[in-house]
Amino acid sequence: MASIRKRGSSYLIVVSMGYDYNGKRIKPQQKTVHPPEELTPRQVEKWLNEQAVLFERECRHTPQPIQQLTLAKYIDLWLTDIAPGKLAKSTIRRDRQDIERILPALGHYKLTELRPEHFRNFYAELRKVIRPDTKKPLSEYTIEGVHATLCSILSDAVEGGFLSHNPAWRTYRYAGRKCEKKIADEETAQKIIVELSGKMAGLGLTGDTVTAPVAGGDYEEALAALVMLGFGKAAADKVVKIVARENPGASVEDLVRMSLKRL
Repeated sequence: MASIRKRGSSYLIVVSMGYDYNGKRIKPQQKTVHPPEELTPRQVEKWLNEQAVLFERECRHTPQPIQQLTLAKYIDLWLTDIAPGKLAKSTIRRDRQDIERILPALGHYKLTELRPEHFRNFYAELRKVIRPDTKKPLSEYTIEGVHATLCSILSDAVEGGFLSHNPAWRTYRYAGRKCEKKIADEETAQKIIVELSGKMAGLGLTGDTVTAPVAGGDYEEALAALVMLGFGKAAADKVVKIVARENPGASVEDLVRMSLKRL
């Protein structure tokens, strides 16, 4: 958050830029402003707050470090300034576990240098990792979750203008035998959505809560429908989150249908 310091007749706005992957503090951004003379003290305060918000937004979205920005530095920015406004704390805690696996292998790459082969090689190396507690390799479900977290983080990078496209998209393929998953058809999905609607109404929530377009992180109804269809909550959560970001005006029904195609 920006701070404002008075200096004579002017004011200094300072925006903290956090720390890089190595724990070194990034140089804060500063700007000196002069309020219009005709403003009252209250108007000056309001004007300064507006200038602080605008300058902070400018600093967060200025593309000056993009060519040098590494994945590790962007993830640090994502955890500090982006994820808290979009995700539940429990989701962020789960994502941090995946990030601990991502950073040692990919953190040093510049965002603009990331290529699909980097992710494919990364997943191949993860399959060689032996868990100390079970003495067995990481499960394919765990690796798929790491991929989903990467896709989610890099989708936000695209949204923020740091990347033109998501380099991790469609780079994961399930390895080994995969149990055939019975996917519900649209009729079954519709029945479950209707059932969920009835339960929500029974809890005192209106039908609009279920049928209205999902915005931001409000995808609980779609996630609940997928869980009722038999999908794992963690995997479904990440897929719905990505679909909701890509289709901000989608209804719950559309979110479920689009998510089914990716699970």
